Amino acid sequence: MGTPTAALLISSVLGEVEPTDWSGEPTWKWPTELSRPPKGIGVGLDFRNPGAMGLSFAYLTEQSMSVLHFSPFFEQEFYSAAHLIRLMSASDHRPTEFPLYLGLGFWSWKEAPLPQYFGLYPIRDAWGAQLPMVIQVEDQRASLDLYFDITPALWIQPYVKLDVYVGAGIRVYGLHHVVRAKQEIWKEWRAFERDKKNPPEDTEGLDFDR
Repeated sequence: MGTPTAALLISSVLGEVEPTDWSGEPTWKWPTELSRPPKGIGVGLDFRNPGAMGLSFAYLTEQSMSVLHFSPFFEQEFYSAAHLIRLMSASDHRPTEFPLYLGLGFWSWKEAPLPQYFGLYPIRDAWGAQLPMVIQVEDQRASLDLYFDITPALWIQPYVKLDVYVGAGIRVYGLHHVVRAKQEIWKEWRAFERDKKNPPEDTEGLDFDR
């Protein structure tokens, strides 16, 4: 593989890098497509009790946030959704902020372990309402957030009781900008390969007036 081709492939995987210097080690930089405040659709990893590790999806605006949490990868599947309002920020000194969100939503726990009866732990599906309280770390220089939430939860099915869940995670926003940039790099690489196989005719020195 030629040097220009290798440089294009490295750029497509790692994001924007400095001009390639093959005499030393390549330098990785945070992609410029993600060097903007977190906003819009975010995707990330969620660590929650109950539910263990799962996926987190969010739609973030300046005043509110909608979130979905999915933990379908273990025996006890846990799902939750909520809409939250931004109440305040623990620090208004940019570029880093610590906003506090409060919201309302619902949750579903498949095959939840219920309290012990007669030495047995019955397994049944459960669901209810929740009141999540979320503190986030948002940086204006990077399209990601870190979050921690404490969620009072009301069980409605199979019986009524109060509980508290906790969770934490990280999300990345604006991945579509990265995909769009990589598509442009891929097109440039394809054009380079095409020109290498079928180089354009060299018209230098030709007299078209004859």
